[in-house]
Amino acid sequence: FLQRTFTSLVHAHAGRTQFNQRQPTKKTWAWTRKKAARPLLLGVMVSNMRISLILLVFLSLTAFSEIIDFSTKEICVPETDDCISEITIISSSSTRIIENLMGPFYLSKENNQVFDCGGSVLRRMDSANIIEESGAKRKIKHTGSIVDCGLTKDSTLYWVAYETVSNGKWQAKLFVLDKFGQEIHSTNADFESIVEFEYKGFKYNVPIPEIP
Repeated sequence: FLQRTFTSLVHAHAGRTQFNQRQPTKKTWAWTRKKAARPLLLGVMVSNMRISLILLVFLSLTAFSEIIDFSTKEICVPETDDCISEITIISSSSTRIIENLMGPFYLSKENNQVFDCGGSVLRRMDSANIIEESGAKRKIKHTGSIVDCGLTKDSTLYWVAYETVSNGKWQAKLFVLDKFGQEIHSTNADFESIVEFEYKGFKYNVPIPEIP
């Protein structure tokens, strides 16, 4: 009887020992999970680094390009005044040629744009153009015969003056545009006068020439 009892105790103890060896403790289980999570964390870090590199490459390709200067070339039908112009825009990253324009042209370094008046007193096209460094154009439809055009003194706004008749009197109709081609001011004005207006807290003046 004593021998059987001793043998049972030995087997029971051996069983408990084997069970304890198979069952990890909470500490061992947590360490195992932490060890398994490390490759996943490294994978996330590598993916984030790849995304960052792609963004850096994209930003470098789309970096701001500044218009440095421009030149123009007039092309005329022989023995006529029928002429059009092409403009070559020289920027810090490229050189672009834009055709079928008329000028005169004005460079706004503040807006990084070239303003094409689209005609003059003698002749005009259907519209003026605000030309981006990329060569994209915003068209501003003409509403009459052009008297004059240009930039404001700070080169942030564009303006075109047309001939008009108001109350039987010849006058100029002035339109002032922002860099998006949106009209921000318009008024009738006498020839040989100064038009004054305020925009975004700044005062501007535009000289209206004499009757063409």
